Amino acid sequence: MCEPATLTMLAVSAAGALAQRQASNAALSQQAETANNNLRLTYAANQEQSRAADAQAFEQQTDRARKAAQQLSMARVIAAQGGGSLTARAINIQAGAAEDYSRIDAGLRNTRSSIQSSNAAAITSTQDKLDQINAGYSASNLQFFTSLAGGAANAYTGEHARTTQKNLAKNYKQD
Repeated sequence: MCEPATLTMLAVSAAGALAQRQASNAALSQQAETANNNLRLTYAANQEQSRAADAQAFEQQTDRARKAAQQLSMARVIAAQGGGSLTARAINIQAGAAEDYSRIDAGLRNTRSSIQSSNAAAITSTQDKLDQINAGYSASNLQFFTSLAGGAANAYTGEHARTTQKNLAKNYKQD
């Protein structure tokens, strides 16, 4: 039967290991929550950036259409005054507008691609962080069980040493 001191030593060791495990797990949980919150914030910011890019592209296209309409009106006036072919000028105006629309669309596609890449990078980064956190949980559990085993081994060793000393003392007195 174990002595109260041995049982106390074992209980203190187990309590310390449990407290350390709980503190470690709480810190890891907080890190996981932070990583997930950062991912949500990145998504929200990227979504807002996408909306802003769409609005800007729409505004640029509207401005360009307005400019093309003004240029076409001027071309009509010039043609009416005998200043050349309205058809040729209209074709040039529409070609210039189409080229500008194409540039605006390409810029919007590039922005969207950049946003998608940013989202993909955020997902990868968050997953890496969560994998590290999971490894931390495993390490915490391993450390907990190792501490328990170490405490039990120390308690056993201490109990065995005391028992051996008692037996030696009994044998010494008998001689």
